Amino acid sequence: LDILINNAGLFSKTKQLTHDGFEQQFGVNYLGHFLFTQKLLPVLKQVPKARIIHLASIAHWAGSIKPNKFRAEGFYNPLFYYGQSKLANLLFSNALAEQMAGTSITNNALHPGGVASDIYRELPKPVYEVMKIGLVPTSVPAKLITQMAIGDSWANRNGEYVSAHMPDWRSPHAKNQQLARDLYAQSMHFVEKYLK
Repeated sequence: LDILINNAGLFSKTKQLTHDGFEQQFGVNYLGHFLFTQKLLPVLKQVPKARIIHLASIAHWAGSIKPNKFRAEGFYNPLFYYGQSKLANLLFSNALAEQMAGTSITNNALHPGGVASDIYRELPKPVYEVMKIGLVPTSVPAKLITQMAIGDSWANRNGEYVSAHMPDWRSPHAKNQQLARDLYAQSMHFVEKYLK
């Protein structure tokens, strides 16, 4: 295994929980990727050059890391929870890039942009019809992801965040390396029973 692309994701309009009681977007968009990556790290470390790519989003600006929100306590704002999950992906990339510095593994994250994909399938049709005017085809982020996965120009890049067709501005939370380390430690605790 040379390349891992953490791409699975969803947007949930209503409060739903994972089997382990985490808010669904946090669980699927982030914690699942975190666990999957931990399981595959021993294999990735065996190859001369491995790359891990995390799909974050500009929507990370709408979220913050609030441990009491990991299980969707209180009022449910879907955009906040989506943003929290994407911020978590970006922080995970940052923390892992720091840990893997000097090894054969690089970690980078990207914002795919507003993409015409099934993630919007639950939106009302009239809303989607208006929204899709500003969406790009999947080929746009696919080109960037391919470059990040196999392109020579990405061979030694580590800890970066880029965007397929929009500004790649990172929020202050996304630049907080201590927050990234803390979330990483918390996440290891959340998944420890699956790592035995």
